Amino acid sequence: MMRSPPAVLIAAGRSGLGKTLLACALLASERSKGKRVQACKLGPDYLDPQFLSRASGRDCMNLDAWAMREVSQQGVWSLLCERDADLLVVESAMGLFDGAADGRNSGSAYAFAARHGLPVLLLLSAKNCGGASVAASAQGFLHPLLAVTGSSEDLPPPPFALLVNDLASARHARGVEQALRRAFPDTPLLGLLPREEGLVLPSRHLGLVQAEELSELEDLFSRAVAWLSNNADIERLLNFARSVSVPSCCDDFLLPPPAQRIGVARDRAFRFFYPAQAERWLRSGAEVSFFSPLADEAPPSDVEWIHLPGGYPELSAAELGSKHRFLQGLREAAHGSNSRGAARIYGECGGYICLGKGLTDAEGVRHAMADLLPLSVSYKSGGETGGETGGETGGETGGEKRGRSRLFYATAESRVALFASRRFSGHVFHKAVVESEGAGEGLFSLRNAAGEPCGKTGSSVGGVCGSFFHAIDGDNSVSSELSV
Repeated sequence: MMRSPPAVLIAAGRSGLGKTLLACALLASERSKGKRVQACKLGPDYLDPQFLSRASGRDCMNLDAWAMREVSQQGVWSLLCERDADLLVVESAMGLFDGAADGRNSGSAYAFAARHGLPVLLLLSAKNCGGASVAASAQGFLHPLLAVTGSSEDLPPPPFALLVNDLASARHARGVEQALRRAFPDTPLLGLLPREEGLVLPSRHLGLVQAEELSELEDLFSRAVAWLSNNADIERLLNFARSVSVPSCCDDFLLPPPAQRIGVARDRAFRFFYPAQAERWLRSGAEVSFFSPLADEAPPSDVEWIHLPGGYPELSAAELGSKHRFLQGLREAAHGSNSRGAARIYGECGGYICLGKGLTDAEGVRHAMADLLPLSVSYKSGGETGGETGGETGGETGGEKRGRSRLFYATAESRVALFASRRFSGHVFHKAVVESEGAGEGLFSLRNAAGEPCGKTGSSVGGVCGSFFHAIDGDNSVSSELSV
């Protein structure tokens, strides 16, 4: 067993109540005092971790209690323990009890906290309501029905403390405080946070705007630190955090390395890649190098596997379409135009789009892509959806032809061997309208979290393949039957 740093889970009743801002404020506050801080995002999210990484000064790790096998969860926890931090701040996705849309809320933050004894700092919103309603809301979280907790185990509830946001005035704060102290005299109330209109992390479809797109992020963090320090008992909050036991883990977690030499695209167009996955490959002896398509860098010529993660290609479509060294480098790698022969190329979501024929942006302008797969997409129609993860863990929210966000947990079976497996767990996470995807079989057959078939996605031509499915973990029970 390993012991984690003192840890706390920041959770709320739903997305959009300020969890990420609170987590960033706490991380930045302690970091400014010379403390070593580490962040972890619990649940599926590629955007919030960018802010948590900036606030902590270290890569935020993602841990997914639904999509990751138990050994993979242990592996990520082990990585967090090795960071030698003074404080570990874990932020949940969506609401405290929200997990997969399987009728059991599997993988909820509450179930994870209960299982590990992780203390929960519950962020309540007092917006447009008084103290009695805030207390009634808290009652449902502090004493939940077993049917909604997402935990099938007979476990005691985790420790709770409360913090209230969106207070309109001192009088409002006094009323809320009185109601909560009367209703829950034994539950610590650690802060009463006034509403600050200027303290907002901007969002777009699928979640927050990427951290690197905001030029004044450090100033926002400084104001958030002052907001938290002036209105919360930081010392009691830190004392509320506690170390939890974590089983020690071997290096066999997440997806195994697909090759000895791996090139991964990484810049603001290709950010949807978990740092723990790269760490897993490195620990297995693979060589991992990064390159920037937006800087017109071709994939390294000696790699055997080129990995194009997701991101926001629609925001960089004109740039990507003009990066001839990058696009030609992909084509040469696919066709074996270098001395080492052809490389396998794999694209997820935005990376998949980049491997296709073309992308039509919101203004109706078409931009040519690598033309290695028979995919064409458009962002011209459809409205945006807000929210932290846009309902990622719920059911499918719209069809590709309508241009609405497709966000859901899924298991997938591949018709070709990838990462030494053909069965995977992960999620679908995109907003593109698919105009054409080729006439052949899809790369993955998908089932949602409830086990219901929900179509196919992706395509494969030679050693090039991709899809809108983000593979988070694989089924290693079939790995012995397959070769990469």
